Amino acid sequence: MKICVKCQIELRAHENGIVALSMATFGPYELYLADIWRCPQCGWQGIFSNADPFSARHQDADFESVLDKAERTQTVVRFWLNQNEKGGSYLGCYSCYA
Repeated sequence: MKICVKCQIELRAHENGIVALSMATFGPYELYLADIWRCPQCGWQGIFSNADPFSARHQDADFESVLDKAERTQTVVRFWLNQNEKGGSYLGCYSCYA
């Protein structure tokens, strides 16, 4: 169940089958298959994914082609894991920098 905190009513599916693209300081990081949900009263939108933990990762051999196809055929929403990363702070890939 997904609830709008402000309106205290259940969210409704707005767009299914989008791609949520997490971003790192070095560029695209992971792709998640997701859906956009919307509050029918105030219009607030959120992205929810059941992907565990991701659909494609930047170090996958076919990542660039998967990303290219997604950008041509689906809605892609980019996001940063915290607001500092968008401004350029570090989000490292632990497997790349370990």
